[in-house]
Amino acid sequence: WGTRPVWGDSDGLRRLWRYAETRHAAGQPCDVWSIDHFAAFPQEWPRRLILGWSPPGICVECGEGRRPVVAKELHFTQATHTRPKQGTGYKAGGLGVPGENVATITGYACACPTPDAPTRPAVVLDPFGGTGTVAMVARALGRYGVHVDLSADYLRLARWRVFDSGHAAKTTQRTATERQTEMFGDAA
Repeated sequence: WGTRPVWGDSDGLRRLWRYAETRHAAGQPCDVWSIDHFAAFPQEWPRRLILGWSPPGICVECGEGRRPVVAKELHFTQATHTRPKQGTGYKAGGLGVPGENVATITGYACACPTPDAPTRPAVVLDPFGGTGTVAMVARALGRYGVHVDLSADYLRLARWRVFDSGHAAKTTQRTATERQTEMFGDAA
């Protein structure tokens, strides 16, 4: 190892991973499952994944997740008489007209013939739950967060963090007014 940077050669990351798997802080060989390891990450990461990959509700009639109903419009960004002639357009599907497609979520639908069927919250599973960030964000977004961890200490910490601490209230307050389209940078 020495002072040579690990990233300098093609095998460097592989060597670093093998070292991290088999050594603890003192450098002695150990069982990697027997030591504490913290995999902290910001709430924004699970927030984006939950909004993008889990439905806001599950229909109790058909059991399908409610999917967004999207209305798309082509908005022209430049008048056609002032643009230079071009063979193919950009951003507008090759129409030769500068523009962009704007998508707006107008509602949510499932396989039911009645769009107003009741729903229940979707379930988000985190099989390596840790401190409960995913479960906390899922709860703030109106989903059920299922948290699994081998450590009883982490389970206690996650329970406190999701239900009793102020962290969950802050997360709920932040996400209460946000829409799914903000995940892609669109204005609310």
